[in-house]
This record gives sequence, C-alpha cells and structure tokens, in this order.
Amino acid sequence: MLFRAVLGFFQLFPYQTSKAMLIRLFDLVGYRLGIRRSLAEKQLKEIFPDKSPAELQAIIRNVYRHMAVNAAESYLISDEQLFAQTTFEHVDYAEEALALKKGVLLITGHFGNWESPFRMLPMEGWGVAAITKKQRNTLFDAYTNTIRERQNGTIIDMKNALRGVLEHCRHNDFIGILIDQDAGKRGVLADFLGKPCSNWTGTAKIALRYQIPIQPGFVVRNPDDTLTFQFDRMLDLTGLKDTPEDILTVITLMNEALERKIRQYPDQWFWLHNRWKGARHFAAPE
Repeated sequence: MLFRAVLGFFQLFPYQTSKAMLIRLFDLVGYRLGIRRSLAEKQLKEIFPDKSPAELQAIIRNVYRHMAVNAAESYLISDEQLFAQTTFEHVDYAEEALALKKGVLLITGHFGNWESPFRMLPMEGWGVAAITKKQRNTLFDAYTNTIRERQNGTIIDMKNALRGVLEHCRHNDFIGILIDQDAGKRGVLADFLGKPCSNWTGTAKIALRYQIPIQPGFVVRNPDDTLTFQFDRMLDLTGLKDTPEDILTVITLMNEALERKIRQYPDQWFWLHNRWKGARHFAAPE
C-alpha cells in the first residue's frame, strides 16, 4: 500500500523534521502546482470580496500548511504528544451540556484539526463517538479508523447513524458530527457564509425529536502549532419542535456557529472542497 510506504518513510525522521518536510511537500504539490487551488480561490473571492488578492493567496497557502500539519499530527505523533500540545477552553460549557445526561451532539466542521477530538476527549475522561462516512480507499479508511479508536472512541457509520447515536446518548457521550458536508439533492437549502448550500437534516431532527443538546466545538490551531479545543455554549433550542420549519432554524444556527469561526480564522477551514455544489439541485427549472 502506497500510503503505508510513504508513512513509513516519514516515520524514519524526528517529528519536527517530518512535519517540516510535509509542510514543504504540501506547499509544492498543493499550492504551487495548484491542486484544487482554483476552487479555493473562486470560493474565497465570493465569500470575502473585500480581501485583496495578496490576502486571499496568503489564506490559501496557509490552508495547505494546515493540511500538512494535520497530517503530521494524525499519523506521526502519539496521542500523548498531541494531548500535551492541546489546551481546553470553556470546559464549563461542556460540563453544562453533559449535566443534562442526554448525551451531546458535538458539531464541528472541516476546521482546524477536526480529527483530534477522537483522541483528545477520551483522555479528558469523556466518552466520544463520531459519525463518519466510509472512504473509497478501504485500506486507508481502516488505518485511519484504527487511530481514531485507539483511545476507545467509536465510529458510527453515517448510513445507519440513528441507532448508534441514541446508544451513545444513553451513555452520555459526545457524538462528533461534521456539519459542512454537502447533502446534494437529499438535503435542504440553507445559507452558509452568505450563499445557499444543501444541508443534511439528521442532526437537527435527532436533536429536536429526542431533546438532545447541540454544542459547537472547534479545535483551533495556534500560531505555534499548539491546539486549543474551544467549546461554545449549547445552541438554544427552546420551544423548537420536530417540524420542517424548526429543523431549518436549527440548521441555520449550526451553520452560523461554524461561520463565526471561519470568519475569525479563515485559513483554518478546508476551502478545497465545494461546500455549495449541492445548491444546484434546488435551482428553479428554466
């Protein structure tokens, strides 16, 4: 397997050396050769029309750098090393949500180091599961899941998520959910960063139907490459019911929580995927 061979090569070197090599590689192959760079440029121009070309290029270049460091942290250091460079902010918000004893739908996006909660939350003494989508490369998927699960985190297959979510809620665990994945024609239309996109409804439906709290949480990368796990307050779902209108309201609240982080740290979101492509399914017929 090519991935294992490449990984074995980087593991021959001290971590800081391998990390520097990955940063250089992602810069050369990703940024300079332009793998999906044009898509990132197009989307950034639409979302941040007031930023100069130089500012946009700096954001894009840092996106590739964050990808490189994420890869290094995911595959080249131990959980203990990653934990040592992570601090937790607003833990009281997490404790407030868990005190309800209903489990917590921990929403995040492809932002910062979005993989690290699998490894970090159990080391803080919290149970964690995450809804994931199987990757086409099954060997790579299995290897990544092994890393995710080695601190007793649990993978919940996106295709059959409800049973697993409810089981972990009964154990009062965090259930990690990436909310910025395109739902195509199976979603509902709502704005994200000022543009319409297709959104999955499952998280909002489960929260409203079973009265499970939704809490945003984001792993922000600091300038020195340490990480800060930032918990936000639970979303206020008071008075909302399991109706199409209220489901859309919850989706909007979730999107707004992620939007605030992206606007604060624009280079830490994954601009290389087309979050808005599913909106075409909702276009009015000509």
